[in-house]
Amino acid sequence: SGIMYSAMIVFGLGSVIYFVRYAFDSILPLRWSLTEPISDFPLDLLVFHIVVPVTVDWAKPRELFRALFEKWWHVTAQQLRLTSFMFGNRYPEEEGTHYRKTWRALLLGRKAPIPRLGIDTNNEDQNAEVVFVKDGGFVRAPSFDGVPVVPGRRMLIPVNEQGELINPNDTPPVGEDDQLHHTVVYVPPSFKARVIFFLFLMWFCGSIFCCSVTILPLLMGRFIFQSLLHYQQPVHDLYAFTVGLYVMWTLGVGMEWIVRKFQILKEQQIWKVDWPVLREKLVSGTLIFLKISYLFVAFGIVMPFLFSLVIELYFILPWKKYSSNPPPISFLQDWALGIVYMKIAYRIVFMLPDNTFSRTINEITGRGIRNLDVKLATNMFIIPIGGIGLVAVFLPALNAWLILFAAGKSTQLIQNWMQTVRDEEYRIGLRLHNIEPNEPAANVPVSSSSNTNNDNENNNIPIPQNAG
Repeated sequence: SGIMYSAMIVFGLGSVIYFVRYAFDSILPLRWSLTEPISDFPLDLLVFHIVVPVTVDWAKPRELFRALFEKWWHVTAQQLRLTSFMFGNRYPEEEGTHYRKTWRALLLGRKAPIPRLGIDTNNEDQNAEVVFVKDGGFVRAPSFDGVPVVPGRRMLIPVNEQGELINPNDTPPVGEDDQLHHTVVYVPPSFKARVIFFLFLMWFCGSIFCCSVTILPLLMGRFIFQSLLHYQQPVHDLYAFTVGLYVMWTLGVGMEWIVRKFQILKEQQIWKVDWPVLREKLVSGTLIFLKISYLFVAFGIVMPFLFSLVIELYFILPWKKYSSNPPPISFLQDWALGIVYMKIAYRIVFMLPDNTFSRTINEITGRGIRNLDVKLATNMFIIPIGGIGLVAVFLPALNAWLILFAAGKSTQLIQNWMQTVRDEEYRIGLRLHNIEPNEPAANVPVSSSSNTNNDNENNNIPIPQNAG
């Protein structure tokens, strides 16, 4: 089995890659340059850590691909008349062939009535344009893959419509409970060729599907970066594939929504505009848009920036080397880090046992995006956490400003007081310097304002010499 699967991978996948490489010269080799970032802002990390997981959770691509694959399997099996063999049960429309006797019936694709199970088709009108003729046969096949293989024993045993063996030699050994592991299914003519063709269609359609979900988004992304965004440097193909996939997915979702609404209107046959209903829907849609916008701004812009700013002010800046220049604050960088911090906090909340925060988040989002509980989100998260963040950011700065303001005022008052004291001491020293040493203090005349001004202009007054 290992050799078989290896051969399937080599020939099945290798042939597709070889065809793509030599049929389309511009696709391969892929561009894997990691030295040139798409921008200085880590937008790619945010997209792959935030946007992609949310999109995957909402779109559920695994379930979508599974539904598409099951639908393809049923349609292909029906066209090859292998539905009974693939899925069990009986399908009367696949147990025969429509024989069209005229060109008119052939061109129009007419079909004969399908007889019910157990009814003989020999009594039908043989002169009709289209006759349904039963063909093929029935086999007893294993019910599941776990049936042990017995050498020399057939896995598909021919039986009649009632499940009775056609060849008595195919009877299982005595005592073997064979009926529990087998079921009777219908097989059409050329059964082996149909199974081989089914496997070929599986490989062919799978290759087309894989190329559609990989190559087309890649080419779309390259076109957007080169022709619309005018990127001169080569862009990593992972970025191009992501952008192209989102653009194609958005277009597909929009077209699917338009087709679905058109089908609803066509089925109801209501083409007249009901203005009251339309007005009500517009008001309801506007309220939903405002709620989503409010929560997006709060949880997507404001709170991440505050969260990152608090972390930087209290945990990062104290460990940095002191600089006389003010620390730079980049809004985009801090916002991006805040998004990462909030994602970590969100994961921690839901990793812990049942708690108030996890229950509150489930209550806010439990009724869908159209019925978000904005009041609960505001009371439990936006006001408390946002208020704490604002206080943590602005209160120390306000305290520092008040301290600096008080220190400046105090310094100014002290300087004024010191200047006043200095002026007083200067005046006292000036007066003492103008007193004559041999003259008693009582005989010193009190100078007038003019004399005072004159004394101030003449700093040194001549002292008379003693006679003798």
